[in-house]
Amino acid sequence: MKRFLQELIRRQLRAGTVHRDRSVTAAAKKMHLRQPAVTLQIRNLQTLAGR
Repeated sequence: MKRFLQELIRRQLRAGTVHRDRSVTAAAKKMHLRQPAVTLQIRNLQTLAGR
């Protein structure tokens, strides 16, 4: 359970970066990830949040 919560927090922080930059591509570059990976993480967070 602890690992799940840590991963959830990481995903939320990444989603916050996207929100702040207003661009998935720009946020992905800052996080040294590819845009599709960030998009997938956001979709997973939305699923967990029930959206």
